[in-house]
Amino acid sequence: MFSKESLLKSATTCGLLEGENPHFIPETLGVLKNLADGATETIYEHPDDNGLSIQVIQKAFHYVFAKSIETYFLWQATAGENVTLSFSEADLLNGNTGALVPPNEADFMNTAMGMCTAMFNAFQEWLKTNQDLFQGEFLDLYDELNEALNWSARIGLSYAVTHFSGDR
Repeated sequence: MFSKESLLKSATTCGLLEGENPHFIPETLGVLKNLADGATETIYEHPDDNGLSIQVIQKAFHYVFAKSIETYFLWQATAGENVTLSFSEADLLNGNTGALVPPNEADFMNTAMGMCTAMFNAFQEWLKTNQDLFQGEFLDLYDELNEALNWSARIGLSYAVTHFSGDR
């Protein structure tokens, strides 16, 4: 979708991506899509008084990003077989990433989450700048948000692949 370019640019600028294309693991693409779908549904099920809650959207970005890093570790643990990832609407809404990563990777995760905030900010700015695209149904906000969360997950996974594939 249209916000993808701003997400990729932000991810490259803040160090989440080393090139234009994220690394990916084919066996995890369905898991990441289900994660983004669940987060998008959660956003739409919990609006605030003004419509969609930007706070819930930000929490969803962080949750999806962190869980995608967990997906990398689960994929490694299963030796590339089926990866099963839990989704917790309660964790997302409470701002808990709920990501299970090795204890010695806490610093990595904290650094990554700070960079994810920059990526969310880029998405938020894109939304503000392109509000007119959602008038007259040129773009569907649900689809755009779902796609942005999908890219947040892919970028998170790519960041983990980049940092850990040489170590293990």
